[in-house]
Amino acid sequence: MYADGMVEMAFACLAGTEAEARHARLLAQSLRVFGGSLADSPMMALIPMGVVLTPALEAEMLAGQVSAVPFALPAPLSSVPLAQRAAGAALAEDEVYAKAELLVWLDSDTLILREPLGLRIAPEARIGCRPVDLRLIGSPW
Repeated sequence: MYADGMVEMAFACLAGTEAEARHARLLAQSLRVFGGSLADSPMMALIPMGVVLTPALEAEMLAGQVSAVPFALPAPLSSVPLAQRAAGAALAEDEVYAKAELLVWLDSDTLILREPLGLRIAPEARIGCRPVDLRLIGSPW
């Protein structure tokens, strides 16, 4: 944590189903165990309205220090592919704006197996990208 109370990184993911929320819990657990100096970073799971989590899963997420942040997808975007991810990421940015220098947006099925220092970006950079899965979108080169 910096002197001004901000943290270096905050982590977030979309949990659009109960299964993805379970994945988010495992992602947070892997961050806590293998995250090194970033292990205590804030972690959020963005939960679209209508997704219901069991009380047991909510308790597990709280125990793993995962903030469940509900959000509503604007109706005009409901038929747009991947709109939930974009809307969730936008809300996550708003949530961490005054709390973290950098937001790391991950898929919920990601696991952290070593300190994620490669996610740091240069101070003058406005955005960084480290794609690991190009099968759904993007080009292979």
